[in-house]
Amino acid sequence: MKKIRILSLILALFMMAALLVACKKDEDPNAGSAPVAETTLTLIDKGAAKYTIVHDYEVGYEVREAINTLVQAIKANHNADVVVKECFNDREVPSDVPEDNEILVGMTNREESRDALKDLRSNDWVMEVRGSRLVLGSSADAGTVAAIFEFMNAFVYEQGNRNIVREYNMGDTSIELPSLVFGTANNTSGKGTYSYNPNALIADARVDSYVIIYTKNGELADESKSFADELRTHISRETGYELDVYKDTRCWGDFEILIGDTVRTDAGLCADIDDNEYLIKVTKRTVKYDDGSEHEGAQVLVLFGKNAKDAALNAFKKEFMPSSQTPIDLNIADGFTLKGTV
Repeated sequence: MKKIRILSLILALFMMAALLVACKKDEDPNAGSAPVAETTLTLIDKGAAKYTIVHDYEVGYEVREAINTLVQAIKANHNADVVVKECFNDREVPSDVPEDNEILVGMTNREESRDALKDLRSNDWVMEVRGSRLVLGSSADAGTVAAIFEFMNAFVYEQGNRNIVREYNMGDTSIELPSLVFGTANNTSGKGTYSYNPNALIADARVDSYVIIYTKNGELADESKSFADELRTHISRETGYELDVYKDTRCWGDFEILIGDTVRTDAGLCADIDDNEYLIKVTKRTVKYDDGSEHEGAQVLVLFGKNAKDAALNAFKKEFMPSSQTPIDLNIADGFTLKGTV
């Protein structure tokens, strides 16, 4: 009997050990798997540029100047001449041939840019390795400029050495030039805090679909421009989207915020506004092109008399697009109307 009990005890211990091993495996399913390898891009290799900068041909002046500054910084700190090329988001151009080793600045036509930047707001940015390419920038020029200078300050100057470059240029070939590298461990981003969630809508269109257009005519032309600039600042601060502002000179868009008596503002509404009144109204519309095609669009009409500019701006900030401590949805419906008197 004792032999049987001992054998039973040994079997029970073996069963418990097997169960413990099984539980441990369940708790750590990735135990023993190989770690994810880090990708490191050598952008400049001891004075030789291994990467080309690519940007869309329609980027603004500020982005072009920032890229020029970056190229000069790389030359000064790494003694390398980086080639800058344009790509084309709106059409196919035979000369635009993608390469493996590219620094993609802003929203290019490369898939890596579109994937990394598609959900970013105007002032947000990323620096991120995507395959063999480096994505640097934002969906808009403001964020792209911020990303360029962040990259330059954090990596070009940090890894470079002006003194070594100067001595090398003076003929001392025994000096080893510094390289410029960027790896997945360096991936970073800059994102702000806003009152509204990314998919902020006015008449079922995203806020960043709109342009701001102010009247160039009449006694309120200067006040309309001032209003447009202040409105742009407010919308950027609350939504993260920095809208373009244009004078009403043959400029239009499918989705417009019209300030004052522009050529596309309802003349009847303008006539009804007296010196002490303001009106903010959202209207969906169909936009007809010269080729006969039609597109869905919308207008946000902002009208004010000569004494009501400040009241209209305050109404927009407090009732149309108010600030919020935590991100909320924005969905201003077609027909939304604010009308007031000073």
